Amino acid sequence: LLIGSNLEGSRIYYLPSALFALFLGSLFPNRNAYRTWLVAVVLVAFQATILMHNLVIWGSVTELAQKTCREIGDDVKPSSGAVAISGVPGTIDGVYFFANGLPQCVEHVANRKNLQISINSDPAMPRPGGVDQSFHWDRNTGRLSKLGM
Repeated sequence: LLIGSNLEGSRIYYLPSALFALFLGSLFPNRNAYRTWLVAVVLVAFQATILMHNLVIWGSVTELAQKTCREIGDDVKPSSGAVAISGVPGTIDGVYFFANGLPQCVEHVANRKNLQISINSDPAMPRPGGVDQSFHWDRNTGRLSKLGM
């Protein structure tokens, strides 16, 4: 279930769902096994449907993260002193997106150790000295675009 416009709030239901299962168990005593199994099958089918829904969204955001990292890593010049990346969202559709790990991912793809990467700096601000390349997240296209230097 969505709380708000994305999946970020769905975790609120994880713990209460265990209490809901105990409540359902108390409603259906062992007298009528058919009804108990019917409720169990319906509940499991519902939970599986919700899980599949969430997995589709998590999968698409994961693919976007891999594609974004690969594009930056492939575009980083071998002679780059530093790279500035701005506007990267913290979440996309409620799924955490590069809250951590973007610098390490770019280093790995670019095959460059200790590459200096500045994350979420404001593109309107003057660039710090030594920044050779800048990228900015475009919310309209859902991609990082290279800023002219």
